[in-house]
Amino acid sequence: MAFVLAVLMEMFSLSRAEAAYVMLRVHQLGSALVGPYPSDEAARLVAKVEERSRSEGQPLRLTSEPVAAPKASVFARWFSRSPMS
Repeated sequence: MAFVLAVLMEMFSLSRAEAAYVMLRVHQLGSALVGPYPSDEAARLVAKVEERSRSEGQPLRLTSEPVAAPKASVFARWFSRSPMS
């Protein structure tokens, strides 16, 4: 939990309350919206978070998905180890 909160606050500039909300949504639903970003920024964030997760042995994954919005914005989504059955 501390790792997820730290990453959300440090890399996405979320407040502690916002980070806790995102983390809870991941726990409940398996994924959660972090926010819309331009494609290049989302790709950079995905790479940085995945590298940090690997280096710290954390199972957290981040993906970006295109959305139907101007300027090819993307939504970053966090995923837990695996969806709960």
